Amino acid sequence: MKQLEKSDLMVEKLEEENKALKEKLDLLDSCLDILFDGVTVLDTEGKIAYANKIKAERIGYTQEELIGIKPIQIIAERDLQRYINEFERVLYNGEIPRFFEYTVKHKSGKEIPMEISFSILHNSKGEVIGAVGASRDITNERAITQKLIESEEKYRVIFESTGTAMLTVSNSGIIQMVNKDFERLFGYSKEEVVGKKKLTDFMKDNTPAEIEASHTYPKRYETEFLNKVGKKINLIVIENVLPKNSNSAEHEKIVALIDVTENKKVMKEMEKYQRQLKNLSAHLQDVIEEDRRKLAHEIHDSFGQELTGLKIQLSLLSEDPYLRKKAIKCEINSMINLVDNIMTEVKDTSLSLSPIVLEHFGFESAIKWLIEDFQKKTNIQYNLKYELKHNLPNNYQLSLTVFRILQELMTNTARHSRATQVNIVFKDIDNSLYLEFQDNGKGIPKNKIFSLNSFGLLGIRERVLYQGGTINITSKKNKGTRVVITMPLPTDILK
Repeated sequence: MKQLEKSDLMVEKLEEENKALKEKLDLLDSCLDILFDGVTVLDTEGKIAYANKIKAERIGYTQEELIGIKPIQIIAERDLQRYINEFERVLYNGEIPRFFEYTVKHKSGKEIPMEISFSILHNSKGEVIGAVGASRDITNERAITQKLIESEEKYRVIFESTGTAMLTVSNSGIIQMVNKDFERLFGYSKEEVVGKKKLTDFMKDNTPAEIEASHTYPKRYETEFLNKVGKKINLIVIENVLPKNSNSAEHEKIVALIDVTENKKVMKEMEKYQRQLKNLSAHLQDVIEEDRRKLAHEIHDSFGQELTGLKIQLSLLSEDPYLRKKAIKCEINSMINLVDNIMTEVKDTSLSLSPIVLEHFGFESAIKWLIEDFQKKTNIQYNLKYELKHNLPNNYQLSLTVFRILQELMTNTARHSRATQVNIVFKDIDNSLYLEFQDNGKGIPKNKIFSLNSFGLLGIRERVLYQGGTINITSKKNKGTRVVITMPLPTDILK
């Protein structure tokens, strides 16, 4: 009876431990499913309690099909005893887990070479509660390695005919072999470098720090070299480890050197060209703004005054006691209404060409006027939070740029967003002007934010970049669009 009770207690204990293990697996499930390696967890009975998606898919099973089976059922017969022996060494002798190569049986019957590592899981008392294993399909790696081992001549042909400077170096860094492209690039013969020099001997500034810091392969870095006559060469270096040579005490690294010297020159020219284009664009924008300003003043001063005079004359004429006929008065009143409409259009055109209110009343007043004007025309509710402590000069380029940016943002919102509310924030952050514009509209697809046809947003971005600022646009479908812009404030304003 006592034995049964003891047995029941042991069963209950095992069940509790298995339950606790499965609860932990549920928490890790979402993370493990995105790993590149296959992962399996064994319970105390040596059965699979969990397998992530990549593990199941690689051997043709579903995750559910793998639950409850033992790993030895999917290990190829010829590797089975070795698998058992190595697993037991980890389990009973406490060996440090490492990767072993085994052949695993796919559900379809084909065999897959895999690297498998396993480790024992313990509870807080040090008792074994299961094991975890990681596996990686090495079909491609094994095939490539085999081909390289079987055909050294093919390797040498490839080595010589890549069109890229290549070399092999030993663990100590001594050059073992170079191809003809290396000789052409550096001006040295094979006899001058093989077994005598290191790759670092040709580097302009010795060994770059990124090489020392990197311990994984392939290494990839860019640095400067000097050829035989002292000419500087910019090269991208790609290092990888070659398969181990059984006849040598140490393995070699293969190094590819990609000459980007001319590319560097082209990139510098492109950067110079882009700066020139930006400066030209900014200059053209200044010219356009100046022409707009002149035209706005001309429209306002000339047409506005003449229309005002015409309206006064028509008003006086309509009050003439000698004009008795109602038809004539009606016609005059219609003309007055027409003049009113023309004057409104002239005023709107003048303001759109050049924000006269900015020149006369200042930046803050111009922003508030712009928001009120858009609110009347669009029926969109605009909420302004203005906390900008520095006063921008009325005629300063930055104030006009920000005014135009806000005007374009509001125009885009009115035309495309179907928004009913917009929140606008102005404030200072780290000596920069901060503008946040957020609507509750339908949003902008990510691929259209800065597409070639999004002229409004492209124009805004160019204005921001020219002022040395940054722009970030985020948008979600039917949840609105948020635009955050920062632009450094001029030093004379900060004083």
